[in-house]
Amino acid sequence: MSQSISRIGIDLAKNVFQVCTTDMSGNVLTNKKVSRKQLPEHIVYVPPCEVVMEACASAHYWARVFTRMGHKVKLIHPAYVRPYVKTNKNDAADAEALCEAASRPQMRFVQLSNRTSRHYTAFGSAWWHNVQAFVIRSGGYWENMALSFHWV
Repeated sequence: MSQSISRIGIDLAKNVFQVCTTDMSGNVLTNKKVSRKQLPEHIVYVPPCEVVMEACASAHYWARVFTRMGHKVKLIHPAYVRPYVKTNKNDAADAEALCEAASRPQMRFVQLSNRTSRHYTAFGSAWWHNVQAFVIRSGGYWENMALSFHWV
């Protein structure tokens, strides 16, 4: 890998990822497919730079992996990347569009979440939905009981 890489755009998928590298000027250096197994091996040899991905569930996992390697990771909402796709939508165009979108000064990025915050969010959400479902199934029994209770 060249020392001139300043940004890596990764289009995440199930098995094969598209990795686009650009220099400080935004010129595309490489844009190639990398398998899931080869991705960490491919990125570890790159000097610390900015890694950009579309925000999704697996992006948070990869963000933790790349942060441990010393890279600065940024996630972009997919709706903000779409205007920067130059040609037909394919993996190579998406990876290049990620690099282009990240270079914009006014771009808004998604906050990275760690493993525990994602766990608590999922647990809290599931718990609240269970409470709501219980109240609905009870047919208003608990609401009527609370309303009929008189403070003496």
